[in-house]
Amino acid sequence: YDTTNGLPNNSVRDIVEDKLGNIWIGTASGVVLIKPDGIMSVPDGLDNIDNEHVLAVALYCDTAGRIWLSTSKQGGIYYYSEGRFRHYDVLDYLNDRYGTYTVSAIGQDDLGNLIFGISHNGVVMIKNGVENNPSVFKDIPQCLVNEIYLDRSSNLWFLSDRGVYLLRNGKISKYTSEMGLADNTINHILEDREGNIWFATDHGGVEKLSLGKFNTFQLNVGVNAICEDLGGNVWVGTDDGILCYRNDEI
Repeated sequence: YDTTNGLPNNSVRDIVEDKLGNIWIGTASGVVLIKPDGIMSVPDGLDNIDNEHVLAVALYCDTAGRIWLSTSKQGGIYYYSEGRFRHYDVLDYLNDRYGTYTVSAIGQDDLGNLIFGISHNGVVMIKNGVENNPSVFKDIPQCLVNEIYLDRSSNLWFLSDRGVYLLRNGKISKYTSEMGLADNTINHILEDREGNIWFATDHGGVEKLSLGKFNTFQLNVGVNAICEDLGGNVWVGTDDGILCYRNDEI
């Protein structure tokens, strides 16, 4: 798929699958969804509340099946409900706190509470429509959070431009370059079927965290995405193509 057959822009920023098997693609000039039958369409709503040609920053499917979209626009956070995108105005109070805000990441904890990365201002949790941050959130610095990830053990990972922050058992632990991380800017995370945690870094290649120890696969290229196939192979998307980790080597 590209602009010749329906994509609004060839620069794809994020992809997510919803609970109905639809694939949502966020690009530098808008959002489309591809249904299981292969038909591509532009979801309704953005043309009325923002701009159909938004620059997508992040997509997320929550536990209720709603699709969330954050954009590069100030206050540009939307959710898809009842057939159209709607503006999520619960975060508008942040305009008074920061002047302006953008959302860099979207996630949930194990209770379904929404968590948002606020660009260069850490994270906030929304519970029952109001901010309700755990006290340990103060241990996450005012940084750019790139991804919020809930692992199978209900631990929360916050990937940022200042390292990785892990919320486990009510406490925040951090992993930075001073502690063995190859690079402090982390773009993506994967928990493989054996419970190992993989990090895609901006300049340090790929990190594998296993039994508390880092194993670095140094690459001379930025790593933007990482996933595992059904055979247990780990695929790495870089600025210069795709690599595969198989049989303990790339």
